[in-house]
Amino acid sequence: MNKINKVNFDYAFGAPHRITLSRPSASEKTIFDVSDDIVRIRWGWGNLKDKFPLSWQIVPMDITLDLKILVDGKPAVYNKWERANGGAPMPVMYGTACGLKYTVTAVAANGGCLIKFSINNTGDTPHEFCAVLTHTNGWVVSNQGWVDGENTDILLTMNYERADRIIAVGSGADSYPLPIGGSVAGGAPMGGAEYINSAGTNYPKSMLSRFDLESGQSKHGFIFLPYRDYFENAGKIRAYDFENLMNESKNEWDEYLSKGTEFIIPDDGAAHCYKSCLADLFVMREELADGYTGVSNGTEAYRSVASGEPALAAMIFDKMGYSEESLSDMRVYFDGQNDDGCWAYSKGWEHDMWGVVYNKALLAMEHYKLTRDTEFLREIYKRMKRSSLWNHSVRQKSRTDEKSPFYGLLPRGMGDCGLMNGSDYYGVFYPGNFMAVAADRLTLEAAMILGEENDIKLFEEVYQTAKSDLIKSVKNNSIKEDGIEYVPGIAGADNSSLFGCLFAYYPAELLDKDDPLIQGAAQLLETRKKSEGGLPIGTGWMKNGLWAAMALDNIASAYLRMGEYDKACAYFYPVLNHASPFATWCEERGAEKNATEKGGDMQHLWTPVAVCQFMRDMMIMERKECLRIACAAPREWLAAGQKIGVKNARTHYGKLDFAIENKNDETVFIKLSAERTLDAPVEFHVRLPFEKYSLEISSISGGCEILCVADERVTVSPKDGLRELSLILKINNGD
Repeated sequence: MNKINKVNFDYAFGAPHRITLSRPSASEKTIFDVSDDIVRIRWGWGNLKDKFPLSWQIVPMDITLDLKILVDGKPAVYNKWERANGGAPMPVMYGTACGLKYTVTAVAANGGCLIKFSINNTGDTPHEFCAVLTHTNGWVVSNQGWVDGENTDILLTMNYERADRIIAVGSGADSYPLPIGGSVAGGAPMGGAEYINSAGTNYPKSMLSRFDLESGQSKHGFIFLPYRDYFENAGKIRAYDFENLMNESKNEWDEYLSKGTEFIIPDDGAAHCYKSCLADLFVMREELADGYTGVSNGTEAYRSVASGEPALAAMIFDKMGYSEESLSDMRVYFDGQNDDGCWAYSKGWEHDMWGVVYNKALLAMEHYKLTRDTEFLREIYKRMKRSSLWNHSVRQKSRTDEKSPFYGLLPRGMGDCGLMNGSDYYGVFYPGNFMAVAADRLTLEAAMILGEENDIKLFEEVYQTAKSDLIKSVKNNSIKEDGIEYVPGIAGADNSSLFGCLFAYYPAELLDKDDPLIQGAAQLLETRKKSEGGLPIGTGWMKNGLWAAMALDNIASAYLRMGEYDKACAYFYPVLNHASPFATWCEERGAEKNATEKGGDMQHLWTPVAVCQFMRDMMIMERKECLRIACAAPREWLAAGQKIGVKNARTHYGKLDFAIENKNDETVFIKLSAERTLDAPVEFHVRLPFEKYSLEISSISGGCEILCVADERVTVSPKDGLRELSLILKINNGD
């Protein structure tokens, strides 16, 4: 199969680029911020086990280290950095200087974070490579060798913690030199010492790992950053097999990421980004207080749990085959409910964010549809019911003045995502109301599944009343400008954010896709100025910035449900190529490539959640009317000789596998197998890279009948229960 690669990170924001190192779902997180001349490494002794669940509280960074490279005593740089193959959170940095080629790799290992140096002298003369690790916070001294003249390969806290707690241990270098009183401890005098000193190296707080390489010689060494260990154990640490420790860590991630759904696609870059995004969901996952687990919204500023994107991460775990993790995480989102029924938990970060109730209800309903676990649904329905009753009761309080734009809507809440009520962060925002009405629709759906006859009538009234009032409000308060009409973020106030401007269509299902307000919002998004890399500008907090996640989560996800598959797919690669080379995204950023303006967390959850969800939806998407297969797969993925597919996907029909293969632009082979009997039509999309083509059935087997063969779609209907299907299609190119 010929490989393609459309991922190049050409529109990355400016360095430093962040990647957070962690074992899967571990409490120990180490942040690496990489620039061409320095790697800043930070971590904290604390974690989320001592924080109130669902609260926004920042975990302090207790240790900051700067890692610099010197070649022959002069500063050297990295000319490339990337994430390790397979998506594991392992940064790999490359550089060349004076004939030396060097690679620096890091990984979160058992007991600590591990950094490896690999150096090769390709020149004709000897050269010296030195890694300088400096403890930039703390006080006076960190290198024990500065005190005793011997242990120059160790950095200790010395202050602000137990003094003998180890920060770093070196291994494998030829020497660990430190100038003390005019002499050098740990090895021969180091070349360029004056330059190092003038460059600001703080010797008492630094560890220098020096490698002397003859022509053609290769060497490697390590620095180990223990999570919790003390000077008395230095000998034990020095005896570690660090190479084996690093391999074990890489293997742990590779095995973990291979347990779930496998996407078969011909673009290694896109596959790498998906695995990286899935891995980062587990990087941001950890234990919480009171026996909970959950996923944080980021790795530093937002290293706290709320029921926004983290609840969607739990849904992704469920769909991708990590049901144990999903079930564990659900509890914190579901349990965050007030005594009065309000599901936007007033004790948590999500207080007054009415939209999170939809994420919770959607997580519950998707789990039921994946498992058909009626007892689970019956239990969680109690919370859904209380939530919708609370929504209804507070809406009733606003049903006093029919001339008010807020008649029948939820009260003032937090907009988030750039939504502002003029200069006020709080107001009666439409997106939150759309999502709350969508949650009420799911409550009604659950009541119908469970046969709760009395509740069905009640929640039909709750839903229809809320829907009617909300439609009336948005129709009466739409914005008309430049021939376009669309739904504002809030009635009667200035607001620049376009977050949720399509929510009235999806997920709320209040307006049809052909409604002028929805078409107007889509037109506004497409005509709004875009970045050089193809993303709409000014969709969030930054007036002239980008919010990459919104392109997939808000815009492309709506296009998918509209059947606008090429429009949806058109955002996939631009989002990937606006990432850092580590396949990580800051929350919001300047529009231009190499932008220095950044906002929110430097490694944010929303974009990896959006990439994982869109990857799944483009390949498998359950709808009321049918099961859609490969509806938005990029057309180049099915060029001649290419194959796409999915293995071990959890769906509403149990586990499902499928494959679609283009045999030299003449014949397409399709195979599908499902764990449970399919009871809905299956719509296969054969998206070939031709301007015009048609498909013709050559053969079919598997107990189904053809409903439709049109354009790029083949729709089949189960006949007496469909579990397996084989199709052979003839391609008529140009017809």
